[in-house]
Amino acid sequence: LYRASQADYGPLSAGFSRVDSAVHWKGAAIPEALGELGASTSSLSVKRAASQLAWVYANGEGAGDLRAYAEGLLALQQQKLRQFHSQLALAGVLFIVFSSLAPAFFSSAVALGDFLEWRFSPTDILIAYLVVFPLVDLALLFYVYEKTPKLFGL
Repeated sequence: LYRASQADYGPLSAGFSRVDSAVHWKGAAIPEALGELGASTSSLSVKRAASQLAWVYANGEGAGDLRAYAEGLLALQQQKLRQFHSQLALAGVLFIVFSSLAPAFFSSAVALGDFLEWRFSPTDILIAYLVVFPLVDLALLFYVYEKTPKLFGL
């Protein structure tokens, strides 16, 4: 528990630090302290892992189940990462389109507007360049931020 609390696992290290201090300073049983770790988080993965650790500690067996659970979590994270990469590639293409190609085509449409019988007022052009294109770019960046996988599901 001490090594896990000192490692760089982000919020999970803080949780193991609480478990370690509860066991060593407050005299709590390890399964109870691990149960409190599971109860203190909203992450279903952390809840299940804490429960598995407590069961293995209490019964002295089932480490193979714990390993299988860890491998399942790893496979799930790898699948989410692959899905994120494909979404990121699409978002990257859309970002390029809306940050450079769409404004360039709009400039061409404005320049050829009289020839094609399209009318753009100066206000339309300002709104397009100062509001519409930047908002689309911000929306795409926010989409990528929201789709980024979170570490340990926290």
